[in-house]
Amino acid sequence: MQAKDKQTFRGDTVDVTFEINESKPAIVRKIAISGNTKTQEKVIRREMTIFPGQKYKQSLMMRSVRDIYQLNFFSNVKPDLNPNDDGTVDLDFGITEKENIGQFSLGAAYSQVEQFMGTMSLSIPNFRGQGEKLDLNLQLGQLRQQIGLNFTEPWAFNSPTTLSGGISYDYIQWSTGDRTMEYGFNGGVGRRLRWPDDYFSVGANYSLMWKDDYDKRTDIYSNGIHLQPRGLLSKVRLTLRRDDTDMPTFPNEGSIFDVEPEIAGLGGDYRYLKTITSCDWYFPLFWKFVLGSHNKFGLVNALPGTGNDIRISRWDVLSAGGVWYIDGQIRGYTDQSFGGRVDPQRGKAMLALSSELRFPLLEQTLYLSGFADMGNTWSSLQEVNMMDLYPGVGFGVRLLVPMLGLMGFDFGYGLRDPSHDNRFNVAPKPHLEFHFQMGKGY
Repeated sequence: MQAKDKQTFRGDTVDVTFEINESKPAIVRKIAISGNTKTQEKVIRREMTIFPGQKYKQSLMMRSVRDIYQLNFFSNVKPDLNPNDDGTVDLDFGITEKENIGQFSLGAAYSQVEQFMGTMSLSIPNFRGQGEKLDLNLQLGQLRQQIGLNFTEPWAFNSPTTLSGGISYDYIQWSTGDRTMEYGFNGGVGRRLRWPDDYFSVGANYSLMWKDDYDKRTDIYSNGIHLQPRGLLSKVRLTLRRDDTDMPTFPNEGSIFDVEPEIAGLGGDYRYLKTITSCDWYFPLFWKFVLGSHNKFGLVNALPGTGNDIRISRWDVLSAGGVWYIDGQIRGYTDQSFGGRVDPQRGKAMLALSSELRFPLLEQTLYLSGFADMGNTWSSLQEVNMMDLYPGVGFGVRLLVPMLGLMGFDFGYGLRDPSHDNRFNVAPKPHLEFHFQMGKGY
């Protein structure tokens, strides 16, 4: 594009006229990739939306940068534009690989629930440099034994199709004398979509598990829920997802929308329909502050044609409170304070709302956050009440450690006593709860 101005003087006034002549649109001649010391070049190229022979568009280049970042293998993606004399342009994507993105741990751990146990975990998110993911988890202790092996291929048949599969075994002996055991396998398939836009994806995962949940309160039936103590679980989980966030771990802007219906009843002994809808939003504020909003709503229903007969394990009803093994996060309260294993009859409806204001001390590595959570579970959709939510506030830290992964430390202050149902007749009894979690960012 060429531009020149023409000036006309009228006394003390100057008229300026700009004459603009557009040149031909620049065509992308070639695209080079440099700096990928581990990741194969095809893994990067298949994420791009700009190609040689296309007209150059800034939006396509920035979308390519965003999609490469979403792989979560690189700490920096820097595109460089080089114009040529013939009107074409060359692009060079400079890649900086993250160091030690695989996670390996070997040692011993202690918790109030599981007591002492030996642990070993291995997670390789860029297996063989082809974008594949391999996970191995082993925990052996006096009260718990857990083994899991999973593999994910993100680009099957040279198309944006994901294939996954795994096997697992989990056994917990509770201090009350109860025990929980399950083992089986799962397999899944997913696909990126181009409609309604290319931020959408769909997926389906099938699992076949044998479950044995021995509890002194087994075979409970009330409120349309039959707590199935043991049996064969055959279920399909469907997923519809839209994700346009700019970063995979600590997004600065964008949103994530998920709908996940889980259907149990394709054979086996369990029959239920469990659906969780979630929506996360990220808004950049002044300086480096980011405001995040995280919201979940869940329902458990009977399958069509089965009347009001819900057959489900106490681990699969909706639960909230704390951060461990829950559907809805409400920090400031003990794990599974609401619904779940503690009060399964109130696990048919769930609402959890959370807001966080975070600030990076070290970009993509160390973050501080202040948060406010609220939520509850109910025995039916009709009982859901926005005035019946349990609030909690606090602050937390997220730390991304090479070879260990993402660790979270939260201190929550519950503002209402969950042992009472009527918030208007009983004064709140605040208490402080410490929460530790792995693999969850803000």
